[in-house]
Amino acid sequence: MVVERITDISQVKDVLSACELPNTDVAPSESLIFFGVHDDSKLIAVIGLELLGLSSLLRSLAVLPDFRNNRVAKVLVDYVEKYARTYGIESLYLLTSTADGYFSTLGYVIAKRDEAPLAIQNTAQFSGICPSSAIFMKKQLSRQI
Repeated sequence: MVVERITDISQVKDVLSACELPNTDVAPSESLIFFGVHDDSKLIAVIGLELLGLSSLLRSLAVLPDFRNNRVAKVLVDYVEKYARTYGIESLYLLTSTADGYFSTLGYVIAKRDEAPLAIQNTAQFSGICPSSAIFMKKQLSRQI
């Protein structure tokens, strides 16, 4: 399974829409990058990383329904965590309404929203796109690569 950077935002939006995830703020940006996995030429899974300094936002993990339960999501999360470590990111945050149990198995813990770094609080995801009922989670990244 090969993970690669995805620059075609329309493909990212298609996967997010198919998975019923928000995509209103998905646009070409230096601070928001996406990675994905293809099956032949079809993009089947994506994950985003919003670069915000030492604390950054993992977002938009989506795997098309026909490709779930094949460890694709885990491969993507592992890839982004390694990428983040390489660039000196010390902690990753995320918001989820449905996948907190899954992310708990990957070492993410529930965090208090009011303790979020300012850069995270100022994101569209945190301040409006994700509902206030979304669970806020954090993972401290080890320095090992």
